[in-house]
Amino acid sequence: MARRRKERPAKKFGTPLYCAVWPTGNYAFVGGGGGKSSSGIANKIVTIHCENGQISGAEAGSVRLSDAPMRMALPLQETTLAVALGDGGILKFSIARDAEGVPTLQPVEGKAAEEFAKVGIVECMAFSSDGRFLGVSTADGALAIFDWHTGRPLNVLRAEHGVDSTIRDLDFSPAHQDKVLAAVADNGTCSLWAWQTRMRIGSLDLPKELQKGAFAKVRWMRDSLPTLYAVVNLNMKGEGYILKYEQTEEGEIELRRQALLQKKKITAFALSKSGSKLGIGSVEGDAAAFDTATLRPLRQSADAHMVFVTAVGFDSQESCLLSASADASAWLTSTQPQGGVRVSTIAVLLILLLLLLLCCTVAASFIGFDARILALLSQLGVHQGSHTEL
Repeated sequence: MARRRKERPAKKFGTPLYCAVWPTGNYAFVGGGGGKSSSGIANKIVTIHCENGQISGAEAGSVRLSDAPMRMALPLQETTLAVALGDGGILKFSIARDAEGVPTLQPVEGKAAEEFAKVGIVECMAFSSDGRFLGVSTADGALAIFDWHTGRPLNVLRAEHGVDSTIRDLDFSPAHQDKVLAAVADNGTCSLWAWQTRMRIGSLDLPKELQKGAFAKVRWMRDSLPTLYAVVNLNMKGEGYILKYEQTEEGEIELRRQALLQKKKITAFALSKSGSKLGIGSVEGDAAAFDTATLRPLRQSADAHMVFVTAVGFDSQESCLLSASADASAWLTSTQPQGGVRVSTIAVLLILLLLLLLCCTVAASFIGFDARILALLSQLGVHQGSHTEL
């Protein structure tokens, strides 16, 4: 169980939070609730103000719902929002901004809204890179791709097409014009699908040392490079790894790099818009940002939340990582590297040491170069008449 954070506390919003998205600007949406009205816990989408690495404690706005929002997805245009409810169905909202720039949500009505309301219980969903398609996995084992504007299902993949386990995470590949998607199944595998033809065209292999692990999350690079990042949890030890795959000129998907990110299970994963940073949340409430090129940590917030992290996402400037948790809290983690202070401190200490040696040399010259001082300076590599170089 996660320990209570000793630093400034995460901001609480009165309801378990299960999803979050961060449009361009200083405001983000988080959502959650208690489900049935008998729980007494409000079901709502909350607009929160995030600025200068801090979250305002007051709600900038909220929308009450009849059921708990469990999933959110934001298309490229950021003018609409998809929200999946706990008991099934997807709500479509339009996003507008008031005079002060605060984003507001308005339910979208019409034929498309009616079609999305018929969708079953959503396990995961994601937009294509251009915002035209919405991929949705439902609890009945189906993987459907919808036209976001019309609500029309363009294709549905089921068990007879090879979807042999419920899909827990998915993402479209911008490098393949969104015609290929990666899907992580409940059985721990990750497959690649040409969804228009309902064909499974490949699967990701685990390295030998992670054969007992299970794929948990997946994201394609957001540019034209066919690069894929996948989270693998090693259930035996509770460790969370990131694996980087690239497509070769021959079309094969090969593992290029791997790294241990957390000695805990990873429960949330996001890739920044530029693809330069990745963010994770752990089963014990930690949040962390990493450099995608090196897979080295940029900043970590240990015990940011009291229980598991449900969602993470970057701001448009990629300076902060937002994390949400089932403990009703939200937290911001800076993405600025932690190494700067440590390097400058070492440099200062070296300069001070050199100055001390120079002072000793000068002092020794005034007292006739006492033999003991000269011996000490000689051991340190400083000799009479020599000049110390930086």
